[in-house]
Amino acid sequence: MFSTIVSVSLLRQTLRRLAREPGFTATALVTLALCLGANLTIFAVVDSVLLRPLPFPEADRLVTLFNTRRQTHYPQPLTLGTRPTSC
Repeated sequence: MFSTIVSVSLLRQTLRRLAREPGFTATALVTLALCLGANLTIFAVVDSVLLRPLPFPEADRLVTLFNTRRQTHYPQPLTLGTRPTSC
């Protein structure tokens, strides 16, 4: 019972202090809102990218292929009426 009386008393004191200083209250609320929004955004991205399985059948069999060979020259484009030349 003593802890509830102390808690109510502390809550009243905190609310009075926040009402007396509106600049600090606004700053604190904006900071809390930004932090909560950033936290929820990061969790949503991590959840969708890392934690949930891919929406494909047999997603564990998907692979990525790419070419790492550097191409030093590009083939000449073909125009009408000409023959391709060797490089």
